[in-house]
Amino acid sequence: MNPILHRLNEETFIELLVFEDLRGEMLAVLRRPWEEVQVSWALVRIIAPKCRATAEQLRTAVMALETGPSREAEDILRALLLHPDIPEDMLLRFAQAGRFVTLLGHRGGSRDLLEVLAEQHRQAEAVTTLAISYLGVDTAPAGPFGTFIRRFADVPMLELSLRTTRLDPRKRALVDEVFGAEPTPRRRR
Repeated sequence: MNPILHRLNEETFIELLVFEDLRGEMLAVLRRPWEEVQVSWALVRIIAPKCRATAEQLRTAVMALETGPSREAEDILRALLLHPDIPEDMLLRFAQAGRFVTLLGHRGGSRDLLEVLAEQHRQAEAVTTLAISYLGVDTAPAGPFGTFIRRFADVPMLELSLRTTRLDPRKRALVDEVFGAEPTPRRRR
């Protein structure tokens, strides 16, 4: 294993990204043939989302990875975007630009992020999370819930997700009104 990759752990990972010379060395090593670096890539994917870093260090690392565009930098960026402390404005920027949409939908985030993913990209996980966790809760009014599910009725998995979620009777009636009283048969592929 290359000496730079011996430093690959939760404590030092952010340094490998923030400092240009270390980042360049790590990216060069990760460019090698897959057979030589697959264990290192596995480590990157495990360590990136839980490395010890402040929000500002993460911001610096994301910006650095964006300035040296390469497949390797993009793959590290994907793993780093799963870190729970990535600044929200960066996630919103990626969502608005249509980058990493599926990853961001699976990652979850603030209501603002989910709304961008739903409204601009019709991202299924964002739509269902908004419908169930925000608009579908008992304390939320039924009107906005009904408007939302009508607007996104064509999004895959929304109907099934709503039918398998406990909803108050008013919202359950809206689900039946929008999708029909019986579940829509699933098409075989």
